[in-house]
Amino acid sequence: MFTFAVAAYLLYAIHAFDRLLNDAARFLTNPMFDIAAVDDIIYVLQYVATMIAVICCLIELIQVGAKVDNIRWETVLKVAIKLVLARLAIENAPLLMSAMYQQSATWINQIADTGTELSSISPEMVDDIMTFSAQLSFWQGLTTMLTIGPLALALRICGLIIYIIAFGRMFEILIHIGISPIPIAFMPLGDGSGNGVSRITTRFLRSFAAACLQGVIIIACINMFQSLVLTNINTIAENVRMQDVSAGENLTQIAMLMLMGSVALIVAITKSSTWAKTALDAN
Repeated sequence: MFTFAVAAYLLYAIHAFDRLLNDAARFLTNPMFDIAAVDDIIYVLQYVATMIAVICCLIELIQVGAKVDNIRWETVLKVAIKLVLARLAIENAPLLMSAMYQQSATWINQIADTGTELSSISPEMVDDIMTFSAQLSFWQGLTTMLTIGPLALALRICGLIIYIIAFGRMFEILIHIGISPIPIAFMPLGDGSGNGVSRITTRFLRSFAAACLQGVIIIACINMFQSLVLTNINTIAENVRMQDVSAGENLTQIAMLMLMGSVALIVAITKSSTWAKTALDAN
């Protein structure tokens, strides 16, 4: 019975990790996005943003006037048009940004294949682990339990970290949408000649697009992790069947493989934000 407890403990840790991974994937693949949580913030900031946009237009005209003796009417018209566009952008930015998020969620769903649950081990592998544990003596089982115990605990912690990162991304998306009127309001600030738009606005939009792209990168990393780990676990099991390694070593190798893979996954997910920002020049 004790040897079966070894397998049960390992399987419980792996399944707990998979549950956290699936929960993280659901945060990324949820196509329904409600911005009601930041409606109050948006409502208040839109009025402030309108004033900022007017001030930016005045600054733009002052900059133009400092370079020329007389400001041409075409320049005034350009600045006026930019003010109108800025006001429209301030009002509609949350909806446009939600649409951007919806598109990224569609891509994530296509990559994730949400009709299936993510799993690090196949049902056949579960049977193999139970079979391997039955081959252990009491002392071998005790030694294996002491070995895989810390590994299994660390595996669950890694799963929790991945879950928190995915959950935190949702906060980042909401924060971007909530404060969007302010950086959008700086749009009229151009190059000082009445042309162009502010770098503040363009960098903010790139930053939000990078946050959306980050979800695509994270789900791709999770899929690659699942594929690589499943392949290597099956290889370890095949070695046991061929009697290249003992059953105890096999269970320890599976736990170690899961832990190393999860640590690598955490590193990749942590760097996903940097990769997304680099791809869109949002640094």
